[in-house]
Amino acid sequence: MEPSLIPLPVDKSITEISSVAYMKDLGSHIRIVINHHHLFEYKKEDTLSKVASIVTLLRIGAAKQVEIDRAFDVNRDTARRYLSNVERYGLAGLFMTKTGPQGPHKITPKVHRFIVERVRLGEGVGAVLKALKEEFDLELSRKSIERIRHSLSEKSSTELTTMDLPLEEDEEPREEQALEPVGTREALSSDDLLEPGPAKKTLAGLFFLWPFLHLLGFKEIVNRIFSPLRARLFFVRETLLTILMLALQRCRSVEDYKTLEKRRLGLFWEGSRGMDLRTLRRKLTQLSFEKKALSLLTHLARRYQEIGLVQCGVLYFDGHFIPYYGEKNVHKGFFTRRRLAVPGHNQFFLNGASGRPIFFWLKSANNTLRKMIPAIIEQVRELTRQKTFTIVFDRGGFSSKLFRTLDSEGITFITYLRGAKEHVAPSAFNRYLIEYRRRKEEAELTELGYIGMSPQHYRLVVRKKDEKQTFILTNDFERTVPQIATLMFNRWSQENFFKYMVREYHLDSLLSYLAGESPEAVMVKNPATAENRRAKKELEKELGQLEHFLAEKLAVSRRRAPRQRMRQKIHEVQQRTAEIKESIKRLNLQYRQMPKKIPASQLGDHRVREILYQEKKMLVDSLKLLAYNAEEWLLDILAREYNDFRDFRRVLLLIIKQPGTIQRIDEDCLLVQLDSLHNPRYQRAAAYLCEKINHMKVPAPSGKGTMYFEVKKTL
Repeated sequence: MEPSLIPLPVDKSITEISSVAYMKDLGSHIRIVINHHHLFEYKKEDTLSKVASIVTLLRIGAAKQVEIDRAFDVNRDTARRYLSNVERYGLAGLFMTKTGPQGPHKITPKVHRFIVERVRLGEGVGAVLKALKEEFDLELSRKSIERIRHSLSEKSSTELTTMDLPLEEDEEPREEQALEPVGTREALSSDDLLEPGPAKKTLAGLFFLWPFLHLLGFKEIVNRIFSPLRARLFFVRETLLTILMLALQRCRSVEDYKTLEKRRLGLFWEGSRGMDLRTLRRKLTQLSFEKKALSLLTHLARRYQEIGLVQCGVLYFDGHFIPYYGEKNVHKGFFTRRRLAVPGHNQFFLNGASGRPIFFWLKSANNTLRKMIPAIIEQVRELTRQKTFTIVFDRGGFSSKLFRTLDSEGITFITYLRGAKEHVAPSAFNRYLIEYRRRKEEAELTELGYIGMSPQHYRLVVRKKDEKQTFILTNDFERTVPQIATLMFNRWSQENFFKYMVREYHLDSLLSYLAGESPEAVMVKNPATAENRRAKKELEKELGQLEHFLAEKLAVSRRRAPRQRMRQKIHEVQQRTAEIKESIKRLNLQYRQMPKKIPASQLGDHRVREILYQEKKMLVDSLKLLAYNAEEWLLDILAREYNDFRDFRRVLLLIIKQPGTIQRIDEDCLLVQLDSLHNPRYQRAAAYLCEKINHMKVPAPSGKGTMYFEVKKTL
């Protein structure tokens, strides 16, 4: 017969704090018990004794902070602050209260009574929010009103529930936002959207980014790649838009977000406010866990080609070294600025003929351009869907073996000739016109025919500038001499891109210092080879001394016979000389047989290289490239009116950073009005940019109507 289970009585007055402590409700008092010993007993309204109980449990280790939070119904930061105050100030820390406002910041008792009255009258959430704006000039979120409605429904069963409350005629029931996938709503925030009313001050110049995002199909790309973020207010698109705004505001890192006005930034997507720094950190970490940065970069690169922003007939390859100054044992690379091998990683960029970036690869520092080019070519074929194209790179990729590989794959290359020492006579040069993207110049050029590099022959074009002569090597037999020189020296557009991105977009900044063991087998110089050569050198030194001794004594012995002791000494030296020669032969044989390089792991754990986690950096740098290409797109429009190439980029940045107002005129129009600029030429350029963008009829961020740009007229 199976024993029956006897239900044991449960004391509902006992609340377990931890495995060794519990709390007993005595009605008017609370008793704290640890290991069956009474620790505290205090009245429920005695806040000071409650704080003392929390601090004591934490100090003696009877409970963890998480357990304290659950048992005493306090925030984890609050319990931590209680303990910190007592450890720092002693008993006086028990009497310290939270700094700042002690009561509610927005929903004061007067405001709360106003909301309750409106809700009980049966008004909808939208009507309550409008009444608050008119009565108190106060802006609240829909969630705040819904929370009050929910609390009223719990207090009385006769009250209407949250879902039964009447809605406005133009208001629809709202589903739980935590389960809503990104992109199902046109609005980007579940907070209040911008409604017709007075204009609001904001960074109006940032809204020039929306036409490019619309042309690019940014919303569709994001919805296709990323999974939804479980959140009520801010989703994937808002997170990426915030990072884009940080890039356009020239913020050095995500931490600089704390210096910006959140309410103004929220207007960028017609929301009531922007996200806070901790939220941005958390959502960026969540996105990095998905590991979709490469997919985002690939989709953006293909869209750049589809909208005609870049052309992929001629591509520029080059690497940018990013130094690392942390404590991790990462790979080392050659840093040209310091002319040293320092820890860091390489970022290889693929740019178009206009210098605009298309794609990039983030690799450890031991990957050089010469090693990466074959792999890059395969990925470029998948990216551009082209079998043949022209690549241009500098001396870092010079290799006769690489040239033979490119010839066999039908790839045209143009590069500098490394180690050229010839000097061409000045009379051999002719003057040609070289046309770059936005300027023209004359150059002295000549072609030396073909240069023999087994097994093929290549063309050699030379440019003379003052006394300096630059040699260009190529397997392109179709383009003319000035065309080859133009493509080669147009490589400086990529160098200028690196310089601009480091200075303006802080390309060298790191997003994470986390690292793991490098999957690559790091090969280092075998220390046994150095020891072998050192031993050989010592033996050769000793052999030279002995041979010098023998030569001197044997020369004397030819004139007269040596004594017995000297004959014995000469015999010993001859034997030692033979032994040394045999040892040198043995060392040479060992040196030829031993490997010149071995895995670093064989030398100990301290030599094992680490690699930084780069998912966050790839994601943020992809958006930085997007911001740069948006600048270039706007610059092409602006250059038709303001064509002074010396400062037209600075004029564009001035317009983008220009403050102004945003106002919802009606359901079909969102007005973005920039403040007037101080310079009449800049004012005309901004007005021209607004006029051209208005012709595109760009949809508003919320999807309701179109955007209209204008500049306030000067007084």
